[in-house]
Amino acid sequence: MKITGYTGPQDGRSKPNAAAQKWLKPAAGALLAAYTRVEVNGEENIPQDGRSLYCPTHPTAADPIGVLCTMPGDVRSMANKDFFYGPMGEAMTAMGAFPVQRESPDSMVFRHSVEVVKNPATKLLMFPEGDCSALPYRVKPLKTGAARIAIAGNADHIVPMSVHYSPDVKQRWGERVAGFAAAAAITAAGIATAGGGGLAATLAGMLAGATAGSLLGRQVAHHTVKNQNTWNITQNLFGRMAGALVGGIAGASVAYATGGSDALALMGGASAMGWSHILRNRPVCHIDYLKPIPVAPYAAMADSKAAASALTEELHIALAQAKAVRSGVPYDPTLPHVRHGKGVNDAPPLPSEIVPTAK
Repeated sequence: MKITGYTGPQDGRSKPNAAAQKWLKPAAGALLAAYTRVEVNGEENIPQDGRSLYCPTHPTAADPIGVLCTMPGDVRSMANKDFFYGPMGEAMTAMGAFPVQRESPDSMVFRHSVEVVKNPATKLLMFPEGDCSALPYRVKPLKTGAARIAIAGNADHIVPMSVHYSPDVKQRWGERVAGFAAAAAITAAGIATAGGGGLAATLAGMLAGATAGSLLGRQVAHHTVKNQNTWNITQNLFGRMAGALVGGIAGASVAYATGGSDALALMGGASAMGWSHILRNRPVCHIDYLKPIPVAPYAAMADSKAAASALTEELHIALAQAKAVRSGVPYDPTLPHVRHGKGVNDAPPLPSEIVPTAK
């Protein structure tokens, strides 16, 4: 399928830009930090040498950013071709991503993936579920692509990675104090300049308006996300930015016209408290590196199709059991492990599975 404004690699092969990654990774990490706290565990399970393929679970749209920002070394990743447009496509290409048409991947994708795996200096990252799971507390049946690539690329290991989001239960008193301080500072600045007019009052009004506008923009964007089981980071970001811009202009205009007001100052302080609450209570993203799965026993099997299916089954069991530990939802060994064909064969949710709403 042709994409208007396609900006991915023209030949379909990954072309990372190390210079761009020096600022892209910190920028992406900072953006992600506004939505979730990232905790990495099990780093001792990362192979120190050899050829490895990394396979994380995929509960939300934020996962690729979190995983890529925490993985060391030269990482190449397979991503949906539909995302390679405009600045986003350029950034993804610079980060080492290459495109795949998920429901009908061509032979180039497979060949390049094998090339990446065969090179000990590079790591291949792919999400074997194919797309975001409709049930964040369960691992969907996996496609066999990762196993087939690992076997064809003579990989030493497949490294399962469990990605799971949970509420933050820590009190975080330092962040509470910082939130109160920010609210007090915005309120005090507005009140101190109220009635005085001039540049100081205008700037205080702009700050209060931008704070309130960004909070309102975030709320509007959040409630217009079509799939509440995933985080549409781009939509939320533009909602916040647009809200801050409109609110800042409106706040500055009101302050300029009135000389500043206590009501505007109090609104800004209250909005700062709202932001403090949202940021303090953002969920925790747990990225767990699990015990690597040796590929050699499966590569030695005579039936390549059966080998890929068996390796995929072991990968699914490892991921599903890790998800059960994190979520508290019991592991059900009777659910299907391998996804055959193009359909999504998710099992219906258990009564104990409560799907969290994106924050």
